[in-house]
Amino acid sequence: MKYLGLMLLACVSVTHAADRFDPVRARIHAKIENDGVPSIAVAVAKDGKVLWEEGFGWADRENRVAADPHTVYLLASISKTFTGVGLMNLVQQGKVALDTPINGYLGTAQLHSWSADANAVSVRQMANHTSGLAPTEQFFYGEREAALVPPVDLTIARYGNIIRTPGARFEYSNFGYGVLGHVIARVSGQPFAEYMRQQVFQPLNLTRTAVGTGGARLQGTATLYGLQGERIPSLIFDEPAFGGIQSSAHDLVRFGMFLLGQRVPGQRALLNEPTLREMRKMTSHGVGIDDDYGVGLYTMETYENGPVGIGHGGSMSGSHTNLFLLPEEGLVVAVLTNRYASSPGEVRDEVLRALYPKWRGPTLPATPESAKPSTQAPAQWQGEWTGTLFTHEGDKPVRFRVQPDGDAHFRIDNQPWALVDKASFRDGWLQGLSSAFVPTSDAARRRHNTSLRLHSEGDRLVGVAIANSGPFDGADPYFVLALNYRVEFRRAQVSQQ
Repeated sequence: MKYLGLMLLACVSVTHAADRFDPVRARIHAKIENDGVPSIAVAVAKDGKVLWEEGFGWADRENRVAADPHTVYLLASISKTFTGVGLMNLVQQGKVALDTPINGYLGTAQLHSWSADANAVSVRQMANHTSGLAPTEQFFYGEREAALVPPVDLTIARYGNIIRTPGARFEYSNFGYGVLGHVIARVSGQPFAEYMRQQVFQPLNLTRTAVGTGGARLQGTATLYGLQGERIPSLIFDEPAFGGIQSSAHDLVRFGMFLLGQRVPGQRALLNEPTLREMRKMTSHGVGIDDDYGVGLYTMETYENGPVGIGHGGSMSGSHTNLFLLPEEGLVVAVLTNRYASSPGEVRDEVLRALYPKWRGPTLPATPESAKPSTQAPAQWQGEWTGTLFTHEGDKPVRFRVQPDGDAHFRIDNQPWALVDKASFRDGWLQGLSSAFVPTSDAARRRHNTSLRLHSEGDRLVGVAIANSGPFDGADPYFVLALNYRVEFRRAQVSQQ
């Protein structure tokens, strides 16, 4: 297990704590003045009491609206923690069982697979990111794209592909929490947003927290800004359960206290302690620093010889957030910003240093050599391959070439050959990114690149081609889409030029 090393000190008074947070304020002002971060809101609580909460910068630059602890920010992936609470509420009521197949809760929108047993995927595996689900996510911007938002069951029917053996490996999945949101809606008989409002936000007295669907905004919501300081059009989610919940620093730190089982004034009973322990239990373990995951909670950046830290971060267009919990110390830290790539973890660490002066920050362990992918192509990958890309709008012929040194090229239909950049091989899988494009209407709404995730099975390669448009692949400055399509190759009998 990974641990967080802290030199523990006696709890400080609220008045003295405010003085201690002056270095945090200095770091925040520097990020706003030097790094172009529009605003930052922070809240800190210990042993069930708020020590400090404050807002900095402009929640809305153009209209000169200052940020404060009650400013509402898009939480991005911290939404998964809220969705986890909504799910565990149904578990506590006996309406959902974590270790039963999730397809049993999905109705006609079933997960499917051509290489694994989709019916073996449990609710817990979906919640701890070991389902084997292929990447899928869709973001829509402004009124022009609002009409393009598909229903969740259609997305599951088209893209709910299980490509790895369930439970075999941690692989973070936004789509997985979209599927869980659909489970919550079906089992509860309520739309996801209404269920969360009635069954989570209201009992916890979170008055500045909501599911932002259809571009809905609470009054006092921070404007989303891009990396060039531009205002981002309203962001709409087809699956808000993974990233579309909004909250304030004040609400979020109180939510963190609830997760630690602390009694918070104004909150009604929701999850009992055994259910909270089950949610916090890390049931997936990977090779990376943040690969231990429970239900909507990570083991956060940690190292040995100290108490365990848990929580969640979030990042997407116009948002970068962090929620950190230290259960043994009763500590909660919430940091919210309204721009991607704002490094809220730096503010979190400054808070920790303010409370624990000998805190050194995380020391990340080296990735084991056995976990590192190779760029040299194993023999079974080398050569010429022909196959089919399967889409809901028709199938397309595809070709694939792999040289011994790992140089690979990919072609869809009659498009030019595209280099598969950064091709890597590990555990019988290939991953790489190409400039090919997938000719479907949902992928074509934005310029995109296409990544490959292929598994070698004797004389064939099977997996998915994923249309990606977002900052990670350079196709778009905003997070737009990742759509997976089944692809299968067989070794060509004659070399093709």
